[in-house]
Amino acid sequence: MVDDKLSKILPGAVGFFLDNQSMTFGELSARLNAAVSKPSGILLKGISFQAPALVGGREGIPGEKKPDRGEATFCGMGVLAANHHGFDTHPEMVQGSILFGLGSALGDGQDPVVVLASSAVPLNNPTNPGGLCLGRVGSSGRRLKARVFPRSRDRIMVSRAPRLTKKDVTGFLGRLGDLADWEEVEKKAAKLYAEKYLLDEDFLNAPNFLAQASKLALASWADRFAKKPPPLFQLDLESLVLSCLKADMANADSAASLALFDQEKRAALIGALADKRGAWAASLTDTAKAAGDFGESESLGTVFFWAVDGQGRRRPMGLGRKGSDYTLRGGGLELPLSPQRLATALSERSLVPGLFLDYLVLAAHGLMAHGGVFMIDYLPALLGQASEILEIPLGPMGELNALENRPLLAAGFQPLGLASPQGEGYSSAGALELFAAGALSQAALRKLAETPLKAAWLFTAGQWYQEEIPPAGRLPGWENLIGRPAIPLDEFGLSW
Repeated sequence: MVDDKLSKILPGAVGFFLDNQSMTFGELSARLNAAVSKPSGILLKGISFQAPALVGGREGIPGEKKPDRGEATFCGMGVLAANHHGFDTHPEMVQGSILFGLGSALGDGQDPVVVLASSAVPLNNPTNPGGLCLGRVGSSGRRLKARVFPRSRDRIMVSRAPRLTKKDVTGFLGRLGDLADWEEVEKKAAKLYAEKYLLDEDFLNAPNFLAQASKLALASWADRFAKKPPPLFQLDLESLVLSCLKADMANADSAASLALFDQEKRAALIGALADKRGAWAASLTDTAKAAGDFGESESLGTVFFWAVDGQGRRRPMGLGRKGSDYTLRGGGLELPLSPQRLATALSERSLVPGLFLDYLVLAAHGLMAHGGVFMIDYLPALLGQASEILEIPLGPMGELNALENRPLLAAGFQPLGLASPQGEGYSSAGALELFAAGALSQAALRKLAETPLKAAWLFTAGQWYQEEIPPAGRLPGWENLIGRPAIPLDEFGLSW
């Protein structure tokens, strides 16, 4: 499935695959976890607040001396930043987590699996489907989804979403029978999944959806493995960024302060990143445009921060002008770009950092994050440009010299596949498929570790192709080019 269209859309992912076909998934997993993060003291404090076991030494590991408080280190290595808080159902995200933790799952490594999860995404984000998502596509050409959340919560950010109630879940169960294109066996699996996880008292009694999502990710992760699973720690990206940003805005020499408050560097940065994925739309930088025109159509992001309304929905912010300097405006707010006013708005929870600012801050504080099929291109491009303009080194995430220096691909590979209920072919295995199939055996994981990437190329590229290339633009007979997944789970007795 080497189509020029796919290469143009996913140059880094396709290039990485084609350049490393003999690499095994075990070797890739080891490379992902060998890129050592070197967090600042401020970031370490933020990590320790969320997950104390990750900071201060490798407790419980034989032969490891617990360091003094002044020697505290981050026990995780690379961090998978391709997951969103929410239902852990999108196949790329599920399989990215498995790939990242492969060594630990097989007992070959001691490092925990650290997932950096964004809670600023809305519940209707494509990779956070507000419910269950199958790996296969339906008659519409899109992956099949089953909503659990009421549509009234669609645009609420995960971090502000109220918890799912028993009424919400029972309402979802009542709608299962009406799902178009779903096979009866798939509906049965969704019902059993909801009854096991979503109606669990510990899940229902969590204080908000953010807490529920963390419980769900941990419970479903543990059930994917036949033996004791690797330890999973889910860190909230926005909380970590905010713990660093407060200090950064008080330090005029920090990357964040230069980007936000140095007029010359900020203007250069805003112009250079306009219309770049992960940054902001050029239309948001038009100071003559009415702030009310900054709507949901601005899909390329927001200028530095999202505005947050009273319902917990995020709104894009664009540039205004007051005198000789810019303001940020949108979502009913207009703020001067000053440390004091931004700090106040952040403490009042009317602002949340956007993706570019998130990773600028994390890179400057020494975190090495890996991502998925798009991040392998856009993240180093954004941070490489920012490093040049701000004249601040941003570590491996900002290096552009060679593909091997970019964040490695962690999500996006879909080596595990499950035969469709009709037996006509395979789809990538997401959380629901893996739940229905049963725990991954050590034999299946060992085979995955020993399988070269080239064995997954046709299948994985075929999955990307269906996601990214509209039917009218596909090559004639493209369906005949799709191979089998690297690990067909039915070979290990796992099936619907």
